[in-house]
Amino acid sequence: MHQRPLTFFPLAPLPRRQTDTRTQQRLGFSGWRSAIELRGGQPRDGWFIARSVLSEGMNPLGLQPQRFLVACDRDEAAGVLRPVGFGQLRPLSKDALELASMYVLPQYRRRGIASTIIRALLDRETQRLASVPPEQGRRVVFCLTVGSERLYKRHGFVELDPFAAPGDADTVRVPQCLRFEILAGRVVAGILRPGEPLSLLCCRLG
Repeated sequence: MHQRPLTFFPLAPLPRRQTDTRTQQRLGFSGWRSAIELRGGQPRDGWFIARSVLSEGMNPLGLQPQRFLVACDRDEAAGVLRPVGFGQLRPLSKDALELASMYVLPQYRRRGIASTIIRALLDRETQRLASVPPEQGRRVVFCLTVGSERLYKRHGFVELDPFAAPGDADTVRVPQCLRFEILAGRVVAGILRPGEPLSLLCCRLG
């Protein structure tokens, strides 16, 4: 059976956000005040990332720690930062990224940690693109989710019909690699979370 190409329709750029000096100094880009600290992913995070991703039935490919932001809780007694969550922006094509591998330990959920990671990832990439000509750079960000649509919509994402018919000349196609991920993800979601559909969302960076 012939399938229509996956597409999405043009989106407005994300609004600029205020800079938090403490987080900017720590990470090199804008952030938000929180009891949880963010840092860049390191090789030693690889096992925690891989184990957590597999536990949630997420795509286990492309888990390069250096692409991740890791949320850590400071253990004052032990004097260490313990990773409690993470996320990454993964390249899909010459003009698109995927906000992927979002995870927070169950006991740390509903504290705004996922939102902090998402906003920091998008803000870092937006700042990086400020020095790139408008016609260049990966300015489109996709994400796949099961049951967390409201979280991503709060950050400027809109839900898409992955099998919508092509629109006008400005319509951008979903990268081929993401098409395969959607199909595989629907199978996994049907097993692990029956009755909850896999959703495709997208935003455009300014």
